Amino acid sequence: MPADVDRRVVARGAAACLVLAAPVAVVSSLLADHEDRNRGVLSVLSLVLLFSFALGGFAAGRESVDLPAKHAAAAGAVAFLIVQTLGLLARLARGAPLSPARIVLSALLAMSVAVLGGLLAARTRSRAAPG
Repeated sequence: MPADVDRRVVARGAAACLVLAAPVAVVSSLLADHEDRNRGVLSVLSLVLLFSFALGGFAAGRESVDLPAKHAAAAGAVAFLIVQTLGLLARLARGAPLSPARIVLSALLAMSVAVLGGLLAARTRSRAAPG
């Protein structure tokens, strides 16, 4: 991690994300075998998962004074690695195929949403500052 990134801020942002993302990822993995019957539920869970990355980015961005987007991206990346590891293990256990392109696109989406959350936190903080 770069020297200008506070690891504690990143860890707290990732933890904020994982509070919601980890259970959602586990439930999604359990329902994935029956995708045809649970398509709507899986879509809602995907939106909740994206919200969790925004929440983690917001938490990191709120605590970072100088680099909210960078801390939010790092928190999103850490949380994504953990969530993706859970997902990969579940897919391997089910014998489901892995899609590297889907993993890369999911990582980009998760980090983008986390950065948006971090920028929202910075904007909220700047509006709340007396001036």
